[in-house]
Amino acid sequence: MIERIPSLDKKRLLRIFCLVVILWTAANLGFALIDWFNSWQYLKANLVDEARDAFNKDLVIRRWVAAQGGIYVFTTKTTPPNPYLAHVPDYKLVTEDGRQLTLINPAYFLRQLNEMAFKQFGLHGHITSSNLLRPANRPDAWESAALRKLAQGQPEVIEAGKIDGQPYLRLMRPLFVEKSCLKCHAKQGYKVGDFRGGISISINMHNHLERYHHQLLLACGFDVLLWLAGLLLIWFFYSRSLNSLRSSQEQVEHLVKLSGVFEQAHISIAILNPDGVIEAVNPAAEKMLNESSSQLVGHRLDDFPYLTDEERDYRQQLLELVKKGKSFSGVITRHLASGKLIYIEMSIFPLRDKEGRSISYAIMGHDVTMMEEMRQRLLQAQKMEAIGTLASGVAHDFNNILTVINGTSEILLDECEADSPIRADLLEIHHAGCRAASLTRQLLAFSRKQIIQPRQLCLRRIFTDLMKMMQRLLGENIQFVFEPPSEAISVEADPIQIEQVLVNLLLNAREAVKERQQQEKIVGKIELSLQKFYMDEEFVQMHEGCQAGWKALIEVADNGCGMSEKVLEHCFEPFYTTRELGRGTGLGLATVYGIVKQNRAAITIVSQPGVGTKVRIFWPLLSQSVADNGREDEFEESYLHIEVDDLTVLLVEDEMKILRLAERYLLRAGFRVLSFPHGQAAVEYLEGTNEVPDILFTDMVMPGMGGEELAAILKDRYPGIMIIYTTGYNDGIARDLDENEVFLRKPYTKRMLMMALEELLIKRKSHLSKEV
Repeated sequence: MIERIPSLDKKRLLRIFCLVVILWTAANLGFALIDWFNSWQYLKANLVDEARDAFNKDLVIRRWVAAQGGIYVFTTKTTPPNPYLAHVPDYKLVTEDGRQLTLINPAYFLRQLNEMAFKQFGLHGHITSSNLLRPANRPDAWESAALRKLAQGQPEVIEAGKIDGQPYLRLMRPLFVEKSCLKCHAKQGYKVGDFRGGISISINMHNHLERYHHQLLLACGFDVLLWLAGLLLIWFFYSRSLNSLRSSQEQVEHLVKLSGVFEQAHISIAILNPDGVIEAVNPAAEKMLNESSSQLVGHRLDDFPYLTDEERDYRQQLLELVKKGKSFSGVITRHLASGKLIYIEMSIFPLRDKEGRSISYAIMGHDVTMMEEMRQRLLQAQKMEAIGTLASGVAHDFNNILTVINGTSEILLDECEADSPIRADLLEIHHAGCRAASLTRQLLAFSRKQIIQPRQLCLRRIFTDLMKMMQRLLGENIQFVFEPPSEAISVEADPIQIEQVLVNLLLNAREAVKERQQQEKIVGKIELSLQKFYMDEEFVQMHEGCQAGWKALIEVADNGCGMSEKVLEHCFEPFYTTRELGRGTGLGLATVYGIVKQNRAAITIVSQPGVGTKVRIFWPLLSQSVADNGREDEFEESYLHIEVDDLTVLLVEDEMKILRLAERYLLRAGFRVLSFPHGQAAVEYLEGTNEVPDILFTDMVMPGMGGEELAAILKDRYPGIMIIYTTGYNDGIARDLDENEVFLRKPYTKRMLMMALEELLIKRKSHLSKEV
């Protein structure tokens, strides 16, 4: 039954939307914080680098001044003599012009420079110590704490703080006593290498912070815009998914409303999602594919292990086609899980929402295996018909040739002495010609258009003659058993039909045995038996269509795959077969059934799957047995057993060699012969003469006027004329022959022609005696 197509419901979709918004917001905040932190670290690093540069500059200046032993400058209000250097000799000097000079040591010099830098650039630089010469150089609270850290070995102290309410970055690095420092500080007890104090650098961060805040504000604006753009994109996809969900649910609800049709429909229906995965199938599809819904749903259309590569590739092409919005209708093949091949007439098309977008696909189909197989078998039958027509034509040409070969060899044997050294060679030629004639009869049997000529037959002889050929047809992998009956069993039938019945039954048995051998290892066996059988009334009541009496029982048994009851019900139907396409037309048993019924015989079949089949044919038995004369192609002298009374034969044959041969036969038998190469020539001759032909011996198929047309003209002109028809084609005569007519099939021998003439003359004599 139809189930809702798996998809996101509204609540779940909303939860996902909110989760995505939260994640997007958190990601933006995280990136903004990282950006703010990096920007602050960058600002701090720049300020620290600036402070270090200032310290290094002060240190270089101090060292230079110390290296000079201090420098003298003119005494001014801003640079008065330093009383803390009074212990230094010559800390004051007077020039020749009376101007006063004062000694400036490194600390004094740096203080002067830093005061000027502060006034001009706001840069604080301060040299200080915990052991001062000048009390005014005392450290502030931060510097005191920094000095303690430096005294403990810390290389530098960096902190952000405020000076006079302004934000500053403060840095202090240590100063160590150098040799040049002892000039001023030796009295304090310092020696080279002692910790002396430090230089602090304080950089006003006001302007830096303003620029930082400005850049930070721009970055925040960009982050907000990016966040909003992301929210819009998320909302777009949420809205689109929501609309798609609504459309899908509407479509599913629509399908659910039609679920009654879906469930009850006799046609197979399946629903696929956009990826080609089966999402629902109806009971008709389950029945057609012989699989349950659970075995089908969840699989792609091409995702079944028992499909052939060709079937899988074709389904992939179909999926690509429908994904492009196109539809497909046609017949496809599908192997079922059981291995059976079926044909499906299928349509696949997209299901669209209100906006025309494909949201899923529907497949509708039904099993057309029987129709397709019937069509294939009809084509096979037409092909076999064409081959049969070809075989018929080939047989005609061979019959004409063989008529000449066999007839000529027969004439030579008539003329040859019994002890002649060439008689054995002539006999071989004659026997070979007879075997070739047998081959043409098999071609005519294959074409299934052979002319029916019932006569009394010895079945034991026919069966024995066929055994070698049948053993070759059945193959070496099948054991073939036939024990000829000890007594002659005679019936009235056409020998070609008997051969056809045997060939069809044995070939059917061969196919059944081979099929079972493919499934299991067995020794294939086919048994043929022939015996007399008395059919009593009880048997007749159990087998419809039978008549009581003695029958010739022909039985073919095999240990092949056997047939089910369902197959047995249809086994005699034309074109019905359980074999694969190309392995038969389905006409074998139908042909056997037709021949059996045509000859007032009966047929029964007993079969069991996996055991075998037994076919029994009950043919009416003749009361008197026909002698089994051995080889049919054995040569014997040919002559008439009735006088010809100087009868005239009108011989019409378009093949000149056969015409001459038949003319010799008739002349030797004592007939007067009028021979012509076609019917029109014979009619024109008779119109100009008073001669009356007694017998017309004519080929049926000739250029211009055919044999039957010629016979019709002559029967009107000569009502009592006797007629012998002959042909190498297999169509024969479409009507029943009159009492004054017989048919002689090519290739014929002299003996066969004499027998046909004798039959006609006996009929004529019997007819005349009745009139008297």
